[in-house]
Amino acid sequence: MARKSRGGDNVMEMLPEIAESVLQQTGMFLKARGLSLTFQTSIVRTNCMDCLNRTNTARFAIGKCALGHQLECLGFLKSAKLEFDSECVTMLENFYEEHGDTLALQYGGSQLVHHIKTYRKTAAWASQRNDIMQSLNRYYRNTFNDTEKQYSVNLFLGYYMSSKGHNMDEEYY
Repeated sequence: MARKSRGGDNVMEMLPEIAESVLQQTGMFLKARGLSLTFQTSIVRTNCMDCLNRTNTARFAIGKCALGHQLECLGFLKSAKLEFDSECVTMLENFYEEHGDTLALQYGGSQLVHHIKTYRKTAAWASQRNDIMQSLNRYYRNTFNDTEKQYSVNLFLGYYMSSKGHNMDEEYY
């Protein structure tokens, strides 16, 4: 995604094909009157080792594809293809952006640096400025203010070392 996006390609034009392939492999649970029962046989796991933005954008693409199929199966749409300019997709995109921002705040200490609009190449200049400011903010926080958060994570994982150099589970009170 990063390489394609930097090369000027619209990643959001490529992801629907991948999302459709993934959805066909996993299936979809559907139980509705007059329709045959179908089952979901697996789940989709998405992650990018270094980028919550790309993970969130990929999840949005899969969610958009799944929602289109669900609405088609329920008889609300004639085709599973959802257009980006529809209210339904706008609501879904906002949901994924809020979800992504929440995860980014917990994990990285700031909101997502790039949003779905950035990958769609529809982000306004103000949004691009915001992306730059978020990048600088995250860099500053991670460089100068992350120590206490890391200590907390280490404590939670059981890696905290006391001043005596012992692991917490080795200490006796």
